[in-house]
Amino acid sequence: MSGAALIMMAVTLLIIWGGLVASVIALKVLPVPTDQPGENAEAAGETAGENAGESA
Repeated sequence: MSGAALIMMAVTLLIIWGGLVASVIALKVLPVPTDQPGENAEAAGETAGENAGESA
């Protein structure tokens, strides 16, 4: 392999593995948003009890 090929391979590996490491760190550090019960139904103009019997 030529020197340029080795440099390009090293840069590519750093980008790929660096992105993976950054993603894992971000998932551990940043809080995960939680959905509140009925939040989506309220946004759509429905109430939480309207569709309670329609699950199937």
